[in-house]
Amino acid sequence: MVVLIICFLLQGIGPMGSHGLTAHRIFHQLAATSSAAAQMDSRLAEYFRGITLYRAGQWAQAASIFEALLEKNPEFSLAAGAAADAYRKLERTDKAQSYYALAARLSEEKLRRRAQWGLNLDTDAVTADLMYYRYRMGQRDEAWALLKSIKPGNRENLAGPTAMLLSARGEFKKARAEFCRAFKRDPRDYRLLEFLAEARAAGRKLACPPKQTPEKPTRAHALIIGIGRYRDRGIAQLTHPVHDALCIDEALGNPRYSLFPGKNVVVLLDRQATTSAIRKELRQLGEKAADLVMIYFTGRTAWEDKTAYWLTHDTLLDRIQTTGLSGPVIANFLTRIQARRLAVFVDSRHSPASTRGASTLSDFFSSADERETVFITASTKAMPAGKLKSMERGVFSPYLCKVLQGKGDRNRDGLINIHETWSYMKNRAGQTGRDQALAIRGSYTEGFVISKNPLMR
Repeated sequence: MVVLIICFLLQGIGPMGSHGLTAHRIFHQLAATSSAAAQMDSRLAEYFRGITLYRAGQWAQAASIFEALLEKNPEFSLAAGAAADAYRKLERTDKAQSYYALAARLSEEKLRRRAQWGLNLDTDAVTADLMYYRYRMGQRDEAWALLKSIKPGNRENLAGPTAMLLSARGEFKKARAEFCRAFKRDPRDYRLLEFLAEARAAGRKLACPPKQTPEKPTRAHALIIGIGRYRDRGIAQLTHPVHDALCIDEALGNPRYSLFPGKNVVVLLDRQATTSAIRKELRQLGEKAADLVMIYFTGRTAWEDKTAYWLTHDTLLDRIQTTGLSGPVIANFLTRIQARRLAVFVDSRHSPASTRGASTLSDFFSSADERETVFITASTKAMPAGKLKSMERGVFSPYLCKVLQGKGDRNRDGLINIHETWSYMKNRAGQTGRDQALAIRGSYTEGFVISKNPLMR
């Protein structure tokens, strides 16, 4: 019985005084429960049949169905609104406006009845319909006033008509955000789709970015290397590499942001980061099946005979070829890593062993498979080791750490991909005047995600 009463209130069946329900009328209807329920099912079935015809472009047939429904149930506001939409598509403006006006009046009556009965049931949906009808009638100010009369916390289901009103007011950025919220809730809403088509025809971009649905890495591994202290006294010491590496490690250890299980993150700092230790970890990464592998190196690099080297804790400058890690050696380890996605970040400080014409690590790397790989590298200006300030930080490490803490989610989808990572780091580095050394190379897609934004999940 309760359900039937609610349905009567929703559809506005029967008078109360001249326009509403009386107690006598309600109980009179309850006496025919089965019959009324059957009629209601029949009306809804006809309504959705009309909607199906409308979506198929058969607007005249749809309009006939909606008008027939209104003849049997003059207070069926949804049928009035759908009839108006059909006649608008048929370019019969006068008839469309007449039905929009009827639908608006019936929706206002629904809201009045709910308020009188103290019912909060479905009021947001009715309000959204009323705003839409007023929008189509050109009564934008009235629709806007209705929106502003509703508390912000109660506007969740009003995103569609709100987008239309904001677009009419020229606030396209806000309109796009509201449109995307509405579209996410119901991507098949024909009113939203028609509004999108109208916006495109007018040269306005309201379409949402394609939804990113990357497979969440279930097998993600990370190797973090930070070296600021060197056994060779000819290599100037650095302070910030360890600090930056620890920041990266802390971010990867927080499940709110990280895609990497804590047990799969290996950190090598200063004395731990010897040539043999790094080789061992790179070799082990090649022995593991993985969805995502991230390698981060911060410390000094050098070049000898046009070959790039990572300087490890126990590298000796006078024997760099045998004690350092050369680009070809590192590339050989990387080719053995079977991850579908590989990200390598190298934020380095040059040392005096540098020579002109040196190549970057990514120049040495090649792979026959179709996996996604990306190299983001940066280096500070080369200068004598004894004069390089020990407090100088890497070019992008602080900003990479921010990305791994959930920053940089430009499209607000809760996932931070390589494109967003690069944009965030380069823009921030550029604000300090140090973006000239940043470089990105590789083959990757929008689905190459390395972090999460917990505020949007």
